[in-house]
Amino acid sequence: MVTKTTIQNKIAEYLADETSLADLQNWLAPHAWSITAKADPEVSKLIYSLELRIAEYDSGHLPRKEFLAELEELAYGALEAKPTASRLHLVVVGETTSFEYAGSLLSTESSSFLVRSQ
Repeated sequence: MVTKTTIQNKIAEYLADETSLADLQNWLAPHAWSITAKADPEVSKLIYSLELRIAEYDSGHLPRKEFLAELEELAYGALEAKPTASRLHLVVVGETTSFEYAGSLLSTESSSFLVRSQ
């Protein structure tokens, strides 16, 4: 089963232009289909929220700027202090890495985070 962190990392990859929206959708589809009643409620909510935002954007009901802001919220949550346009690049070898940035603890299995102010 996919984890919340993995989903957030995939969204972060899209926000950092490391993957396309089509690639994100292709990755998301089988995970959305495999959600069961026993799934972690946070994972289910995140997957369904991501699917909804993509559908709203694809149909033209959600402008790009709002779409990206919504994805940032899904990927990073409500950080208390969001710095202006900073990009952090991490190299992670074989394990999860946690680090503190702008007073928030972040955890990743991916190679990058994009942090933007609102």
